[in-house]
Amino acid sequence: MKKILLALSLVAISTAVFGAPGDPGQGVLGSVHDMRTATGSGPGSDFGGNDRVCAFCHTPHHAYQGSNPADYYPLWSRTLDTENFTAYASSTINAIDWAADVAIGPTRLCMSCHDGTIAVDQHYGSDPNVGKKLVENSMGLDGIWIGGAAIGAQATGSLTNDHPLGFNYDTVATGPSTPGTNPTPGQVTTAQPQEDVWIRAAADDLTYTNNTWGVKVADRLYTDPADGTRYMTCATCHDVHNKKNADTTAHANYLVLAPQQDSALCLTCHIK
Repeated sequence: MKKILLALSLVAISTAVFGAPGDPGQGVLGSVHDMRTATGSGPGSDFGGNDRVCAFCHTPHHAYQGSNPADYYPLWSRTLDTENFTAYASSTINAIDWAADVAIGPTRLCMSCHDGTIAVDQHYGSDPNVGKKLVENSMGLDGIWIGGAAIGAQATGSLTNDHPLGFNYDTVATGPSTPGTNPTPGQVTTAQPQEDVWIRAAADDLTYTNNTWGVKVADRLYTDPADGTRYMTCATCHDVHNKKNADTTAHANYLVLAPQQDSALCLTCHIK
């Protein structure tokens, strides 16, 4: 009996110290990206009833192959999103060096669930839902639903109401990379039209605020294999595998790399 109580105590302590499945930093199992629970379909819901988790996005065999072997398709098992997206634009953003595809790199993969046109449980190319429009919020969680449309509406190809994506981060972010420091007067007066000295440069010393793992912004930018340009993507703010994100259990776990509290994520890059 004592052994049983001791074992239960150790489980309780480990859960308290390391977090429960689905908590920030605890991995895909039980997280918002565990499609077995997110879709409400439960264990065995992946194609073939094998109760897999990774298979909703990845496959060891018969993976998607693009025309360019350098493109970012990490053993991808989903139908690739083909929307032509329009990025956010306003007088407050100085970015002028955009990728030919603003949904470059990881963003294009994220959109295969989050643009509202491909069923969440579509994977492996043999699912009966292939090509089916996502007509309801079947994830049980609000996706991005591009263009400000109602939840479940078909995408409009618009990213205009979301944080800018697909721009060359390094040509824009020219402010001091050390957190807590501000631009000097000289920086402000000599900035080029495409530069913003109130955005921190992604140097080696720029880490996400209050991120336990010390994740660096530079490591979360997508590097175009064609020319080495580093672009802002969805993965610059989010860790889809729920391993190195740093939100708190007291707040919604949006897989962000710095806590929502006190806008730590925003203030990692934005000098305010």
